[in-house]
Amino acid sequence: MAREVSPELLADPNRLLTGSEVAQILGIGLSTWQAYVSRGKAPAADVPELDRPANRRIPRWRASTVALWQSRQRARNRSS
Repeated sequence: MAREVSPELLADPNRLLTGSEVAQILGIGLSTWQAYVSRGKAPAADVPELDRPANRRIPRWRASTVALWQSRQRARNRSS
């Protein structure tokens, strides 16, 4: 994972990102991001699209949500 908050996340904090975009920005695989989310280690989607059938949902996260999570992960890793 990146050592500092990714510049892409800071450019437009309200930008909505798909799981694939989040994973690419963080430098991890999509399955890793999905595992973090499902285990509660990453934030739930800001736009979960619960009104759509489960197989058609495209959850999205605000860049600011991911940036905050990334900075907290960085701080946690430094203190371990």
